[in-house]
Amino acid sequence: MGKQENIIQKQAIDYLTVRGWKVYRINNGAVYNKRADAWIFHGTAGVPDLYAMKEGMPVLWVECKVGKNKPSPYQVEFMELAKMTLNGWAVIIHNLDDLIEAERGIIGLFKINFK
Repeated sequence: MGKQENIIQKQAIDYLTVRGWKVYRINNGAVYNKRADAWIFHGTAGVPDLYAMKEGMPVLWVECKVGKNKPSPYQVEFMELAKMTLNGWAVIIHNLDDLIEAERGIIGLFKINFK
């Protein structure tokens, strides 16, 4: 993950936290192993960057992307499955405005009054 994605993740975490969400960052990634001369992946392929919960709201999965970066097939599969669950909401964001719009969509869909 690049520096820009880290910035978007931090903005998303800060925004959701201020809005009352409990946010968890999923630490998936790869580490270069010199002995094996290979990148070793740690985590579960496809799991989004962030997982957020708030009382009375659906679980929110957030995948952060930069520029024209697109989700991997594993990420697409995960996001589609999350959207099919009874109480799951999954979004791919490229900036904070995408997240704000998604949160408004959740509120509208579930007709929740926000303070």
